[in-house]
Amino acid sequence: MKSIIVFLILTSLCTGKLAGQSRIVYTCPPCLDGSCDGTFADSPGVCEKCQMPYVATFKVLQFPAVTHRSPTVAILIYPGVDVMDLSGPYSVFGYAHMRIRTVAKTGGMVRAAGGLTIQADYSFANFPGADIIVVPGGGPAESEQDKEIVAWVASLHSPTILSVCSGAFFLASSGQLDGLSATTFASLIPQLKVDAPKTRVVDDRRFVDNGRIVTSAGLTSGIDAAFHLVRRLYGEGRARQVANQMEYNWEPEGTFVRAQLADKYLNHPLQAFSLFTDSLVSLRGDRKNYEARIRVRFELPDNDLARLIDHNMASNSSFRKVSGRGLNNTWIFHGDGESLWTLTVSGRRQSDAKLDFILRVSEKLNGSK
Repeated sequence: MKSIIVFLILTSLCTGKLAGQSRIVYTCPPCLDGSCDGTFADSPGVCEKCQMPYVATFKVLQFPAVTHRSPTVAILIYPGVDVMDLSGPYSVFGYAHMRIRTVAKTGGMVRAAGGLTIQADYSFANFPGADIIVVPGGGPAESEQDKEIVAWVASLHSPTILSVCSGAFFLASSGQLDGLSATTFASLIPQLKVDAPKTRVVDDRRFVDNGRIVTSAGLTSGIDAAFHLVRRLYGEGRARQVANQMEYNWEPEGTFVRAQLADKYLNHPLQAFSLFTDSLVSLRGDRKNYEARIRVRFELPDNDLARLIDHNMASNSSFRKVSGRGLNNTWIFHGDGESLWTLTVSGRRQSDAKLDFILRVSEKLNGSK
């Protein structure tokens, strides 16, 4: 008889416990910073902390939901860091419900490029580590690098590192790119080849995955590299879901590669006109040809303008003038892989103060001279 009573009591306790576990409760979805995960309410509503609408669940099922976001992301910030380089990956990893933190050399407030101020969560001294480290670019990344930042990057041996744009130069200086393939912002590829002689620098991909080290080209390419890492972690379906949520046209293979476009060869010619360019009317082309149409404001005689353009173009020894007169001239120069290119500049005055110019770069067939 006693055995039966004990059995009934235990059964009752177990039944009550299971009933409690299966009672529907409400909680907010996983937050970006984890500040309110694991809290429950008895009725539908909105979380007071994060303002996200509650979803229905069972308490017993909530724990896996909290821990499934285990990959943590730390984004390096420093004075002059490019906002797009850090905000693109931040958004992708954030919408994928990873835990994101920022880390700076000494912590505190950091002024990014353009004046945006960001509060760092950690300094190098109290940084607890992360699964993924994002190293964005910015002016200080490619010149006059902070030695303490380089040393910190060099100390990262286990986490996955994603560099964006000129962030690759921090990796190069720290030795993280030795023996690997890498890329960076289109106009900085020649410099990276010099700074990282032990690295195979490529210009035909938006990002390069070496396993632990992933480098991406300029600006928005960091978004594609971040999606690539989300796909590695959770599968393409989850990455596509995040891309759709962000209204981003994600192309997993990254078919748009800025470094392959011929517009990079227009940088110096456009710079020669920069002080008196009134507007950039159009810019279009492909890998073999690119054309810029600009309107110039210049009130002095055409001959003075022609002399100034020639002087500015001569500051880059790669361009050699071969023909022309006045505002219509032709230069030749060597592109990537020693291919021979031509630059033609044609100008026509529209009024006393304004002139229209067409600048066109084209690859010569078979490198003919």
